[in-house]
Amino acid sequence: MNNVFELTYIGRRFLTGGTLGYWYQKSDGTGWGGTKKPMVSGHPVGSIVEMTASEDKPDHYFTGGDKRPRVIGVHEDAAQRAAWELESRTHEAHAAKDATERRIMREAGSPLDDLIQPLRDALDQMPWTQRAAAVMLITSKLR
Repeated sequence: MNNVFELTYIGRRFLTGGTLGYWYQKSDGTGWGGTKKPMVSGHPVGSIVEMTASEDKPDHYFTGGDKRPRVIGVHEDAAQRAAWELESRTHEAHAAKDATERRIMREAGSPLDDLIQPLRDALDQMPWTQRAAAVMLITSKLR
């Protein structure tokens, strides 16, 4: 017999490492955690998802087939669902802001680029022996 349990989807939260994940808690309100992918595609915050764990490995659950996760209901407390939804959207907005800032920084380049480019241009004009000597000199000055 397989171990069947229920999880409530409480929205998007940050996983370890700063990645935005999908967070679930056991229906009794105790722990569980986050995943990189949703258990069931397109389910709203507050969905109750039925999971089936493997009999021989209770910490492993089925993700496909007849025993795949499925939405079986919704959390009864509308106020709690609204609070989870608000927190989820807050995390999504924060992640979007971070992604935009990273994109802007990547497109802007380093403030040192303007100082380094003349050195690159000079090195490109040198024969390889002079270039090697210049690199050795620069390296020794950086130590």
